[in-house]
Amino acid sequence: MKTACFSRLGNKFFISGFDPIYEYGEQVLMNKFKLYSLQFLVLAAAIGLSADVWLQKWRSSSLCMTESCKVVGEYVRFGEITLVLAGAIFFWVLWLFIFFAGRYERRWLWNVILLALLGALAFDGGLLGFQFMAVREKCQLCIGVAVFLFLAAALLSWNRKKVFIFILACAVWAGGFASTSVLEYKNSEVRLNDIKVLTRQGEEDRDWPVFYFFFGLHCPHCSEVLANLAVNNHDPFTWNLIPLNEEKQDLARIKAILETEEFEENAFLAVLRVESSEDEEIDPGRPPEKVIKGIKKAKEYFSSRGYKGVPLLIVQENPGKRVVLQGRNTIMRYLKQKKLVMRTVDLSGSAGKNDGLKKGE
Repeated sequence: MKTACFSRLGNKFFISGFDPIYEYGEQVLMNKFKLYSLQFLVLAAAIGLSADVWLQKWRSSSLCMTESCKVVGEYVRFGEITLVLAGAIFFWVLWLFIFFAGRYERRWLWNVILLALLGALAFDGGLLGFQFMAVREKCQLCIGVAVFLFLAAALLSWNRKKVFIFILACAVWAGGFASTSVLEYKNSEVRLNDIKVLTRQGEEDRDWPVFYFFFGLHCPHCSEVLANLAVNNHDPFTWNLIPLNEEKQDLARIKAILETEEFEENAFLAVLRVESSEDEEIDPGRPPEKVIKGIKKAKEYFSSRGYKGVPLLIVQENPGKRVVLQGRNTIMRYLKQKKLVMRTVDLSGSAGKNDGLKKGE
């Protein structure tokens, strides 16, 4: 006759005839499998984005090398590499929270993980909504991140045994996607490499970097940057000088800059010479229509990305890295660091005047 032996395991009583140890062991293994699956998924996303940051920073490459990825990167206000770096940091921090939540089983840790995932899904939904509906381009890396986030939400729902978590995650992502997809972005079609006003072409074998210098014809800080570039006119790279002036007299000055023989030899000095001339010395007229359209595109690009003032220098260092520098001091530090400015000019008190330029010649 088989007797039933009662034992206590945790807070529950079991009958030995039903083999509670085996059932409990299966449950522990399943819980660990679910937890480790979530940890591995988030860790893989963190490693993948970290690898992309490394490729962009040190190899001038990326995990996403399609033309769509390059186009979408132009619309990131603080640079594509910064966005990818922020994503990598997010997944590393999320992985740490999941690790400690699995180890110590604290409800508040799981709540933080849920909130972080919902925030990331809302952000990703808004980002993809903008790409699909406004830019009409699809970044494969962003889509890959969305897949990781949805899988993480599904595994979190499985770990917590609550289907509502995954339903909530889908609703949050859909809300973010819809919020940006219903808006119309009239200025979003202008791309940086479409803007051509005053271009000094670099050597044929020098594709990168490409410089875009936004300036005003009556801006003393812009004149100081131009003066320093003029006396260091030796780099072999392509420079796009982009004035944001549309007044009648300013258009006449832009026409004069294009017509001067000095422009091909030293575009920076040509801009300064014409800029410092009196109005009576400038022949009236308008530059070619394509130049005027270039100025309009530049102003649309400038305003749509929230830039507030000049001088502004955007450097496309390679297909995966763009540097945005605003303000005279920031630009000058960068130019000196890159050895593009070795001799300096001080235009204090005489910004834009020829006599200030002569001090550096």
